[in-house]
Amino acid sequence: MSKMIHAEMIRSGWCASALVLLAAACSGETVDLGEVSRDITSSSSQCQESTLVAGDVLVEDQAQLDALVGCEEIEGNLYVRPFADADFTPLASLTRVGGALDIGRRTAFDSATLTPDLQDQLPDVMAQEDALLAAGCFSSLEGFENLASAGSLALAGVGASNLVSFSNLSALTNGGLLQISDCSAPISLTGLERLQGVVELTVQCNTLESLAGPRFTARMGDIYVSGTILSDLGALAPESVKDLRVEDTALENLDAFSKLSRATSIDIYGNPLLTNANALDALFIVGSLRIASSPLLERVPDLTQLYQLDMLSLLGNDALINVPALPSVAPLPFGGEWGNFAPSDALRVRPDVIEINGNASLESIAIPGGWLAASYIDIGGNDNLTSIDLANIHAVDGLSIFTNPALATVNLGQLETVDDLRIIDNPLLPLGPFDDVQTFRRIVQSGPLTPEQLEQL
Repeated sequence: MSKMIHAEMIRSGWCASALVLLAAACSGETVDLGEVSRDITSSSSQCQESTLVAGDVLVEDQAQLDALVGCEEIEGNLYVRPFADADFTPLASLTRVGGALDIGRRTAFDSATLTPDLQDQLPDVMAQEDALLAAGCFSSLEGFENLASAGSLALAGVGASNLVSFSNLSALTNGGLLQISDCSAPISLTGLERLQGVVELTVQCNTLESLAGPRFTARMGDIYVSGTILSDLGALAPESVKDLRVEDTALENLDAFSKLSRATSIDIYGNPLLTNANALDALFIVGSLRIASSPLLERVPDLTQLYQLDMLSLLGNDALINVPALPSVAPLPFGGEWGNFAPSDALRVRPDVIEINGNASLESIAIPGGWLAASYIDIGGNDNLTSIDLANIHAVDGLSIFTNPALATVNLGQLETVDDLRIIDNPLLPLGPFDDVQTFRRIVQSGPLTPEQLEQL
């Protein structure tokens, strides 16, 4: 098995060399370019005898790109460090990268492989690489026109307005990751229309307007989408995801997720133009659902199809006026027959955490009837909240109700025991109803915590 070997090369007094590797196809072993790199500009292509590179390649400057003229296949990864004035035309013969194709890969990602001396230089290297990527150091991607497949594709520091140089790329064969980050110019993914099989998606690009172009699978892994002018998610329409995060976009709705039924986690955070989240009503099984810092969002759908939810967080949504009703999560019977319920079904109606904090327009909260119990309920900082109804909750480990200046009533229903009870700084709320609640730890007072109390927390 080939191994990456350090090639000690000093460029412009700052960048450590490390890891530029070309494999000799005939031997199957990785060649250390530490010796040949000194006269690489006068040497012929490393693919004169074989067009296959049987190993990993890390490129740190133009000379090392030039050494790949005529290479058609790289069995391992192709990593390209950030550097100025990169010309990829020497890769015009390249048709396949078996591993990751990572353009703009930071040295810090491979810091564990660096020598102690190079580790010491890493802060300076990182600062210069960050500056290069922010400036769009890869102003042209010309040279990848014949590339048909790669294990995964990651692009950082792209200064081109589109990705037409990848118009023949049709498959991601090793994990299916598509990653776009540190953009300075792209406004679209035009050029990736033939690309299919994208399973993992990471987009962190403040110049990107649309994800139109690539085709995505119905069953996705992780999806992370962020971009301040991103308003169109293209063909993205997952039916299941692992972790989904939509952050700081210009999206007005979540219609791309109208088929989404299963997710380990969903995090909708900081989307200033989001007004419509109705597409989430198709959710069936979700680990955690967080909707936060979306100031124009008035309603979260009632989640009529939802069967299981472990965590609900509604945080800092200034216009929000409702909490999902979850009508499909039927209440468990008490004192009667269980019907078709199995004991394991009780787990689905016991979320770990319910957080409803900082939603300035929310006036009332009624915890859904199907939620028999919860590990922790945290309701605080809701300026116009006047009532809380916990009548359907029969057990909770921790209950915290704090700093709700207009809160006047809390209906505890059959809630008799709370291990950790904290009722703090709700000036209009009568505290008498909490006197009979059995607790292990109790803080019940109308005003804020004293410094001494804060130290005890």
